[in-house]
Amino acid sequence: MTPMQRASWTARAGMTSYAHRVETTIKRIAKFGRDYAVSVSWGKDSVAMLHLAALALGRVTAVHGRYSPNEELPDIPAVRDAVLSKLSGAVDYVEVPVYGDWEIFERAGKFFTTPETSKDRALINEWKNDFVHALEDVARAAGCIGMMIGMAGHESHARRLNIAMRGDRYQARNRMPTLLPLARWSADDVITYHLQRGLPWLHIYDVADDPRQARSEFAFAAGGGDAIRRHGAWLEWRKAYPDLWHKWTTKWLI
Repeated sequence: MTPMQRASWTARAGMTSYAHRVETTIKRIAKFGRDYAVSVSWGKDSVAMLHLAALALGRVTAVHGRYSPNEELPDIPAVRDAVLSKLSGAVDYVEVPVYGDWEIFERAGKFFTTPETSKDRALINEWKNDFVHALEDVARAAGCIGMMIGMAGHESHARRLNIAMRGDRYQARNRMPTLLPLARWSADDVITYHLQRGLPWLHIYDVADDPRQARSEFAFAAGGGDAIRRHGAWLEWRKAYPDLWHKWTTKWLI
């Protein structure tokens, strides 16, 4: 983040439209999010959502799908601990082990950024179902009836379309009810909220030329690898997490 970027986002905190968005979101979480778990990846969107939910509800359950050391960004534990300390007493936190792209590629016997065969597509679909069910199972065990997800329209065309079709509160088949508190937030809103509230974030956002576009996961196939590569995320991962990047390139000859 450059000094000019920081100044711009800091100034944004004084805008009436931004303050209204924050206030409206807190009220919406308070109205619809009671007994909902917060799905947190420890990226900037989910951290902002967790903080908003704690303000709105007083106490929340946060659920994190924790990847293996092959995929977890090395500074996630530090960000997690700092956020939970800041929200001391307001968060009941649960982690559940999940698998990701690394294990998908091991099962496929190859690296790919776009599923090309029926086996590839089946592995991606199986991963999505397993990931969702792992988080929802621990949320139910904690007594929650729905999930808050930090999906925002600014992230991709597909997500904007999903929000336009379903709205920010819906229930998909065989899924818990879902609330998207940040559905209509911009990336500028999210970064402004972090700066305004003094929230910690991952190193990737500091090294990225544009923190608004930075990705908080090593997502190659499951996250839409070709589009991610074109947007420069691979270069940012390599710069921010050289040891993890070396592990990937050594294993998969990316």
